[in-house]
Amino acid sequence: MNKKYTIGIDFGTLSARAVALDLTTGEEAAVAVFAYPHGGMDRTLPSGKVLPPQYALQHPQDYLDALREVIGGILQKIEPTAIKATAMIT
Repeated sequence: MNKKYTIGIDFGTLSARAVALDLTTGEEAAVAVFAYPHGGMDRTLPSGKVLPPQYALQHPQDYLDALREVIGGILQKIEPTAIKATAMIT
């Protein structure tokens, strides 16, 4: 039987996660997580600029690095040609 997968990607506050689900069975086929190197910035920016109260930001490069890493991690565990859909949540 040919496998078919969908990949979901979630960009959270401190990390990004990806999961590949088997479209036939609904079972989890692969998972990858990447913690943002800059973490959550809630006091200052890398430049030293102070953030206002109740702010929480992520470094833009963390999103790019996370996407590369979690997709790379998933692709090591499943057949790339079997991916039929992808969704991202921020």
